[in-house]
Amino acid sequence: MKKASASLWIGILLTVVGLWMLADRLGYLEFDWYHAYPVVILFLGLIFVVRLVGAGDRSALFPAVTLTLIGLFFVLRNYNLMIYTYADEYWALLVAILGVGFVAEFFASPTSWGLLILGLILVFFGVAVFGDRIGYWDGQEMLRYWPALLVLLGLVLVFRDLLGAHENRENSTGGSE
Repeated sequence: MKKASASLWIGILLTVVGLWMLADRLGYLEFDWYHAYPVVILFLGLIFVVRLVGAGDRSALFPAVTLTLIGLFFVLRNYNLMIYTYADEYWALLVAILGVGFVAEFFASPTSWGLLILGLILVFFGVAVFGDRIGYWDGQEMLRYWPALLVLLGLVLVFRDLLGAHENRENSTGGSE
């Protein structure tokens, strides 16, 4: 697939913003920065999705996932489709979204275990803190169980090492055991 030029994307962005402002001037929509910036972030994320899917550019995966999810979050928040409007309530969700981006990067390159570990820690931390902030669960109770992350990480490393040793034995003996 032919790679889209930067001027194409700028042209699309200018057209969309111009139509949006024209609709505001004609009284069909309200255009203000509070409602515009989430759409811009979402649009940037979707540009990376197009690059990822259309051109197969795997370097676009992290920004595609994170910008799309952050843009979607702010669209829902700023258009009153979500009740969490203050930064002290939702900042942890943004941390979890970054974690989802790292986990997605791991699945694109399953040998980078550091991405998976970092991603899971960020997702766990973000969800745990967000749940505490909105009163869904008690954060002190969650702190009791954080060593379960160490157990999970240890098991991942043990199984990875055991599976790697098993595969090495198979390769050195020609696949017959």
